[in-house]
Amino acid sequence: MIDYDVQFDGLQQILSGGAQTITLNWVNYLDKLEINHKYERNYSSIYYKPTDDSSDRCSCTATDEVEAKARAVKWVSGVNQFFNTTLLADESFKGAVISTEVR
Repeated sequence: MIDYDVQFDGLQQILSGGAQTITLNWVNYLDKLEINHKYERNYSSIYYKPTDDSSDRCSCTATDEVEAKARAVKWVSGVNQFFNTTLLADESFKGAVISTEVR
């Protein structure tokens, strides 16, 4: 597990109009590990947890998109058969758009 904090120093000089939020564009490539990519896709997905509901998922077996813009989201996790990468908020994110692109 790797834990880190993101702190912005001097960002007020870059943000216009006293903005209080930023948009994070987190790209996580679920790299191909197995020879049979169709088999591997069955074990790959993106999960997310709204703070007011149980976890949900966005399929990785096809190109897919889930919009949770109006919901507070606690975490987002890209998983495959053996590993996961999770972005976890201390409190919550104000919303999320989760998408997958199958190539």
